[in-house]
Amino acid sequence: MNASHALPAGEAQSLAAFRRLLEAASDEKTAADRPVQMTDRLLGAEAGRLLRRCAVPHEFDPPLLAWLGELDADAAEERYVQFTELAIVQINDDSLSVHERWRKPLWRWWLADAQREQFSAVSERLVEWFTVPADPSGEDPAARRRMFHLIGCRRADGLAAFEQLFRTARHRRRLSECCLLLSLVHEYDPLLSAAELAMLRYHEGKLAGDQHNWEQALPLLQQVAADPAVEHVLQCKAEIRIAHVLRVLGRPDEAAKVLEATLRRAEQAPQAGSLRRRALRELGENQRDQGCAVESVATLTAALKDAELDDSADLAGLLDSLGTAQLKLGDVDHAIGSFEAALARLRRDGDALRAAIVLNNLGLARLEHLDFAAAEEAFVASLAAKREADDKRGQATALLNLVRVQSALKRDDDARRSAEQAAALFQALGDSAGEARAQDYLQRFVLRDRPAMTGHDDKGLPWWAWTLLGLMAILLLLAAVETALE
Repeated sequence: MNASHALPAGEAQSLAAFRRLLEAASDEKTAADRPVQMTDRLLGAEAGRLLRRCAVPHEFDPPLLAWLGELDADAAEERYVQFTELAIVQINDDSLSVHERWRKPLWRWWLADAQREQFSAVSERLVEWFTVPADPSGEDPAARRRMFHLIGCRRADGLAAFEQLFRTARHRRRLSECCLLLSLVHEYDPLLSAAELAMLRYHEGKLAGDQHNWEQALPLLQQVAADPAVEHVLQCKAEIRIAHVLRVLGRPDEAAKVLEATLRRAEQAPQAGSLRRRALRELGENQRDQGCAVESVATLTAALKDAELDDSADLAGLLDSLGTAQLKLGDVDHAIGSFEAALARLRRDGDALRAAIVLNNLGLARLEHLDFAAAEEAFVASLAAKREADDKRGQATALLNLVRVQSALKRDDDARRSAEQAAALFQALGDSAGEARAQDYLQRFVLRDRPAMTGHDDKGLPWWAWTLLGLMAILLLLAAVETALE
C-alpha cells in the first residue's frame, strides 16, 4: 500500500504536496536559483536568507542560528521555533537540519561562482564557531566540522586538516570515521581540482585496503598512479600501495616489478629518502612472503640504516618488518630484539595500536623459544589494545595465537573459548580462511574429547590417531606462522 493511501485525505494531500515540493527543489534541470525562490516564498526574504545559511552546516541549534543570523537570543529562539514547523526541516534530539533533498540543491547554489564571496564569509564564520578548546581527554570535539567549513573558505588549509584527521583516524583503526571524513570532503567535488580529487581517491584506496577490499583498492590506486595531474610524490606513494595490494592478492612478481620502477622514479622526487624507504620496506616484505628471508633481511636492514639518518623516519615500522623477516629466517633472538626496539619507540610515542601489532609478532617469537608465559603475556596485551580500538581482525589474530599457547599449557577450556571467539570474529568479517583456521583448532578439541574407540587400550586414542593429530598440529603451526605475522 502506498504510504499516502494509509493517511486521512487531508494529510495524504499534504504529504503529496510536500513530495512535489522536494522534487521540484531537487530537480537538477531546474534553474539554479529555484530553491532560493521557493525558500523565500515559504518564509519571506529575511527568514529565507537565514535558513539558507543554516543549510551550510549539517545541523544547527539556537546558539548557532543566532551566530549565523547575528541575532540576539530571543530573536534566534523565535526563528528556531518557526523553522521547527517547516516540513523541509528535520527535528533532531537537540538540533534541526534542513531536509537533505532540500539542502542538496541549496548546497549546489552556495557552491556556484555567484555566491563564492558570501559562501566564503559564512564558512569563515562557521570555522570561528567550531574553533573550541579540547575536551579533558585531549580530543578536539569540533575538529571534523571545523575542517568541513575550512574547505569552504580556505581550501588548502581545509584539505590539509582533512589529511591530518584521516591519518589519525586510520592509525586508531576508526575506519567508519575515515569514511565519514571522505564523504564530507566529497561534498566540495564541484570546486576541487583534478589533483585534489586524485588525493581523495588515493585515500579511498588506502581505506579500501584497510578494510581488506583489495579488489576495490587496486583500481583506485592505479588511477592515481596513472593520472598526469598527480604530483610525483603522490604517484610514487600510490605505486608502493599498489605493490602491497598485489602482494596480498598473491601476485608477488608484479609487485616486485612495480617497486623496482618506483625505486628508480623516487630518486627524482622531492621526498626521495622517505619514498625509497617505503619502497624498500614493501620490497623486503614481498621477499619475506616469497620465502626469500635472507634477501628480505638484507633489504630491510638497508632501509633501516637509511632511516637512522632521518629523525622523521618510521623506524618502528621498519624494525617490526625486519623482525618478521628475521623470524622467518629462524633468527629468533634478533627478531625479538627488533620487536622490542620497535615497541620501545611506539610506547615512547604513545602509539598503543601499532604497539599491539608488534606485541602480536613478539608473542610469535617468544613462542618459537617455547617461552609460553612471555608469549601469552604479549598476546593478551595485544588483544586488549585491539579490543580498545575495536580492531576485530586484530582481535581474531591475537585470539588464534592465544589458542596455541593455551593448548601448550594444557588449558583446553581457555583454548576452546579463544578459538570460538576467533571463529565468530572471522565469520563476522567475512574472512572464510581465518574462520577455517579457527574451526581447525576446534576440530582438534572434538577429536581429543571423543570417547575411546576399539582397537586400542582404554587410556585414550590409538597410536595412529595421536600420530595424525601430531601431524595436524605441525601443519597448523606452519600455517599460523605464515598468516599470523602482522
